[in-house]
Amino acid sequence: MTIDRLSPDLLSVNQARAVVATEVRALARSPDPAGASWQRLRDALVSLATMEGSVPLDAGRRIELQTIAQSRGIHTIEETRGQLGHEASLVPDRLGFRLRVREGSFPPRKRASIAHEIGHSHFFDTSRLPPTRLIARSPDPGVSVKEEELCWAYARALLMPADHVERAWESRGITAWATIEAIGEDFEVSTELAARRLIQDLDVQPNCVAFFFATQVEPGASEREAKRYAGSRVRDLFTRPEFKASVSMIEAALEDKAPQGELDLAARRSGLWSVIDVRQRHVMERYLASVLLSAAEDLPPTLGL
Repeated sequence: MTIDRLSPDLLSVNQARAVVATEVRALARSPDPAGASWQRLRDALVSLATMEGSVPLDAGRRIELQTIAQSRGIHTIEETRGQLGHEASLVPDRLGFRLRVREGSFPPRKRASIAHEIGHSHFFDTSRLPPTRLIARSPDPGVSVKEEELCWAYARALLMPADHVERAWESRGITAWATIEAIGEDFEVSTELAARRLIQDLDVQPNCVAFFFATQVEPGASEREAKRYAGSRVRDLFTRPEFKASVSMIEAALEDKAPQGELDLAARRSGLWSVIDVRQRHVMERYLASVLLSAAEDLPPTLGL
């Protein structure tokens, strides 16, 4: 595939990349990048990813990443043994970038990691060799946290183009984990990434929250983690004490491996949620649960959407 397949209008892609570069440089000039607003840069990155992902898709709904990577100066994508510290890393060199991915990564995870690292390439001055960072590393973790979040937003928009994803959702018409999982398979991404794209980015199901829960018990140790994210209209509610308490009730029910009926009872008891769908399974010694929640329509006025 040649570079002119990146977009029906390569000039538009290059213009979008120029806008991204302008926004990155503006943040680099800020005396406090961590405290500045990154919204304009986020919008520019998502817009660029949308253009790059607008090419006719391969068989199925697979976005070709190799050409996009090459156009960003990434000359080599290689699997690496040993500890990377991350799933993937972008290494500047005298030819541009070398992108390293952990050997044996699950294919959808590998694709997501590559797309994410392509996002990071936009934070470098690629007119120099080796490319140099535009926003200097800072002891303030706020900068790296914001950059990571924006690169994942870019990756989701690139791997799951909005128009294609929304049509896939509408053609199924059922809000359930099976639907999200099937769409994820269509686009060769994980169920979690598909849920983030559908529910967090595109808000295909208003007032819906996707909640991931996992436990892992090893000799002498116990680990529990919960990851959750929401559609745009309810995202901020997780910062409020009432919602934290209700989520804790759901976590407790999940830790007891309660069936859907009991989970629904725990959710409704708070008066804030109802359960749409639950998926529970064991992988090795790890217990995994995914829950789709819907915010109650009759929220108290102080918690209104």
